[in-house]
Amino acid sequence: MMLRSLPLQLIPVGLALVGFGLSATEAIAQTTYTFNANYDLSNGGSFLSPSGDLAQIDIVGNSTDASYDLTKLNGLTYLRTDLTTGKFTANSDPKTFGLQDFPLGFFALEGNGEDKLFGSETANGVTDFNTLKVTNFGTINITGGEGRFKGATGILSFTELGQQSTDPNIPYRGTLALTGSFKVVPVPEPLFNTTLLTISVIGSGVLLRRRHCKDTSS
Repeated sequence: MMLRSLPLQLIPVGLALVGFGLSATEAIAQTTYTFNANYDLSNGGSFLSPSGDLAQIDIVGNSTDASYDLTKLNGLTYLRTDLTTGKFTANSDPKTFGLQDFPLGFFALEGNGEDKLFGSETANGVTDFNTLKVTNFGTINITGGEGRFKGATGILSFTELGQQSTDPNIPYRGTLALTGSFKVVPVPEPLFNTTLLTISVIGSGVLLRRRHCKDTSS
């Protein structure tokens, strides 16, 4: 009798596992967002070394065409410049340049709503010391967000063109074109209908086992 009842005992367990698999598959579906924007920059900053080769840059930008109304750009990054060639490297992590006890940099996009994107920057560029024109290329590694972009991950690429001034009272002016995509994976949650199906199948399995045992005993 034990051998005969074994398949019936396995039926609800098997269907329950199938139901769980369906729930997990549907719950982890991800959404991909494409992003495009042009920002007008008015950056500030300060030198961190006597020679002027290390600097801390405060990034401020505004856009009129940013995707998802993320029209405000704010950030903090660090810069090392070769004073002979004008070539520079930028990174959100100050330890990249041997700077200790400095705040970790960041890159943030937001608007007037709850949606926000957060990330970090890596970039390489050059300053023409004759014209003070700046050309910069880099990436933003998206590491999180808020609102519908909570848990976002992805890569955005940018091209920056700017103009420095010999007057320290005039901020850096430039434009930054930002493009790329990011993904958002929702937090897995059991689906209501599948859960009910699983419970009903388990209940049916119990009734079948009882009926089968009753029939075989008689």
